[in-house]
Amino acid sequence: PLAKELTTEEYGDVLHDQAIALFHVFSFRQAAAGFKEAYARNHRKESEDQYFYVLLCLGDKETFEKECEAAGRTPEDRQTLLKTWEEACQVENTVPDDALIARSMDDIRASLIEDIRESSMELPQK
Repeated sequence: PLAKELTTEEYGDVLHDQAIALFHVFSFRQAAAGFKEAYARNHRKESEDQYFYVLLCLGDKETFEKECEAAGRTPEDRQTLLKTWEEACQVENTVPDDALIARSMDDIRASLIEDIRESSMELPQK
């Protein structure tokens, strides 16, 4: 549908998806703004949670705390978000930056392997 035909919630979902793409290309500040705007429109907890996770990814715990409080998140909610974030960053005995690098290397390696497999299946042209 055309953008003008989308409901506010649907547009919020589009913004959420756009923020995910921004996150994957390491545009974390833009991703945070996108998730925040998405939540303002779609009111989905997932969008708000992603906003909080990106703040943690940026190492901005002060803003994380302020925004959680402003959103009415309880201390228990904040602890759950923090615990989930820390678990997501776990790669044997590493810090979050190392975990991100390790995941990125795994993604690149998998992509290269897939490219090699696809190219080996192609028949040589005459």
